[in-house]
Amino acid sequence: MRYIFLIILLLAANNVYSHEFTPAYPKLVPSYLPGIYVAKMKLLNKRKEIEYYQITVLSDDMKPIRFGSSDEILKLKYLSSKKVEVYISKEDIKKARFICSTSKILKMPGQEASVISSKICSRIK
Repeated sequence: MRYIFLIILLLAANNVYSHEFTPAYPKLVPSYLPGIYVAKMKLLNKRKEIEYYQITVLSDDMKPIRFGSSDEILKLKYLSSKKVEVYISKEDIKKARFICSTSKILKMPGQEASVISSKICSRIK
């Protein structure tokens, strides 16, 4: 009986979808601009009901850190991916610990949001 329950639990967990934000441990390397470092990330949308994602850089205590990117909010269709470059100044490297992506839910007038937002963070090496 336990094994049947375990199999059902594993099959049910297979239907949980989120988005992917890789690599899990990005490296900051010097960019073409002096005093600026870059992390190259890839975002994959695996959620049909979500099209927008926000990029943030956070400290150890989850406070926002200044950063630059071509897009702070990305529009990404279902099952498509996009490469994202995140630029952090040399002064902020010591404070920056996480690069995160958060799914953004659009609120439609007269409708209540019925989906859950997800947040995935990659720890900076």
